[in-house]
Amino acid sequence: MRPLFYSEKEAETHNIGWQRIGDQIKYYRNNPGQDGRHYFSLTWTFQFPHSKDTCYFAHCYPYTYTNLQEYLSSVHNDPVRSKFCKIRVLCHTIARNMVYVLTITAPSKNGDSRKRKAVILTARVHPGETNSSWIMKGFLDFILGGSRDAQLLRDTFVFKVVPMLNPDGVIVGNYRCSLAGQDLNRKYTSLLKKLFPSVWSTRNMIRRLMEKREVILYCDLHGHSRKENIFMYGCGGSDRCKALYLQQQIFPLMLSKNCPDKFSFSACKFNIQKSKKGTGRVVMWKMGIRNSFTMEATFCGSTLGNKRGTHFNTKDLESMGYHFCDSLLDYCDPDRSKRKHLKTRKERNSAIASCHQARDRQEDCDKGHFVQRHKDSNSDVKDTRPNLSDDGVFDYLGRQLPNPSLDLHHNIKGKMKKPTSSQSKKTGTNWTDDEKRMYRNKRITETEEILQYLIPIIKSTKNVQTTQIKQIFNPRTCFQNQHQNPTTCVNVKRYSATWVPPRRSSFVSRRNLTAGGATLLLVKLFAFAQKN
Repeated sequence: MRPLFYSEKEAETHNIGWQRIGDQIKYYRNNPGQDGRHYFSLTWTFQFPHSKDTCYFAHCYPYTYTNLQEYLSSVHNDPVRSKFCKIRVLCHTIARNMVYVLTITAPSKNGDSRKRKAVILTARVHPGETNSSWIMKGFLDFILGGSRDAQLLRDTFVFKVVPMLNPDGVIVGNYRCSLAGQDLNRKYTSLLKKLFPSVWSTRNMIRRLMEKREVILYCDLHGHSRKENIFMYGCGGSDRCKALYLQQQIFPLMLSKNCPDKFSFSACKFNIQKSKKGTGRVVMWKMGIRNSFTMEATFCGSTLGNKRGTHFNTKDLESMGYHFCDSLLDYCDPDRSKRKHLKTRKERNSAIASCHQARDRQEDCDKGHFVQRHKDSNSDVKDTRPNLSDDGVFDYLGRQLPNPSLDLHHNIKGKMKKPTSSQSKKTGTNWTDDEKRMYRNKRITETEEILQYLIPIIKSTKNVQTTQIKQIFNPRTCFQNQHQNPTTCVNVKRYSATWVPPRRSSFVSRRNLTAGGATLLLVKLFAFAQKN
């Protein structure tokens, strides 16, 4: 990682700000000191471009408390942005500096704001991690902008934003601690309001917010000095079920898909270490926020995609604010189809294979159960029919299948599963009224074609014994495990001229026959016709 350099003369003469410089960069551990601890040194060589110049060095692009106040002042004075962004003081620090909280949401209409869910973002609890402030600036630039996505987010959510949790440490130049000499990101469980006012007030604000509305996401922005790329830390544990544990990985995975050259999902971790129990991420998760994250941005650069081998600049960090909003839209999109595409190819193939195996087991079970009951019903009846195979059933009855070489069950089932192009929608999506009507009309037509074979058979059955009918149309064996798309109602009762099915028969009482159920019905009726 190359250090940053700023020259006042370069800025005045060439309008050049912070830039990466240095050669022969080395970072190494020193010999132990008098206290026995090891310290580290960073060395590099550099030639100053101007004499009598004032220069600055930094390990990341600075973002000061003054920068934040100027930004918030511009938002407050803007007649458009100030309508949906309310700025107030959350608390005062030990040095009496103000900690700001922003409430961003569209003005309520007809009191619908209570139905909106909340999203919480915080940053700069560690003063030296300035890259978190640049991500926060990118987020605020987008969410306060005039794009349609920003408007949709403001109409959907209530954003609570604390852009700088530790202004005292930022002002005095601390790297990790506040003026109390403590790491504030280990004090979210503390009750000492006077020593840790910012984290105490933030936790209290979130608790009150959760009493009014659901909080779907909490994210605390940080910087990381040892890892590349941008990644997240989530929560997990044995006390939560596997479904909830996996569900909290959806948002980071979406973020990696939207920002593949900066965000690394493989670097994300979802666990709770003992030393992290006082962090904002863990405390908010234990309070009931399912999606509770710490976003870590490297001080260095990326190892991914087109950004591989490059340092992150302020534009790269700000762009993560936009990608955060974009992923939030994807995560809360009512159409859940995007989540289905997040599975890996191996997971998709495994799921498809499991579905096929379950379907085959169900078909074998239904077929075996039907054959056994058919044999039992024929045990005391003398068979006077010719010796015909199953494929010759239609020839024996004077009918022919459209595709005689196929098995009866699979032939009709396959025919039922051929929707038109307008009906080839994915499972789980919402169909329009026109699509439902087209689907229903198609099923009516297919059912009528099936009845063309059934009507002559039913009309030709006379003097049928009641016991045989009960055995065939036993409600415990008909349509018990069918879970496919519903077809239209087939009321076969009106076609029966010489007999009436039992009252409790599911053949009559169930108004919606499935495709598999219609197939099973057809097979049974042909078997019944063969026996008589």
